Amino acid sequence: MRLYPEKLSGQLKKNLLPIYLISSDEPLLQQESSDQVRAFCRAQGFSERQVFSAERGFNWNQLR
Repeated sequence: MRLYPEKLSGQLKKNLLPIYLISSDEPLLQQESSDQVRAFCRAQGFSERQVFSAERGFNWNQLR
């Protein structure tokens, strides 16, 4: 599901998804969206976080 930054807050309050892939051509927009997801999750009691960087040769099957 594609979700735009202006709709992120409402979607988080409605339904927290198990995974978020945040991508943007604008680094500030990407950082603000990431911060918003992390802050919401912390407020819900989540403390663990996993970060994956997909670079050349990244094996997407390893995520399973």
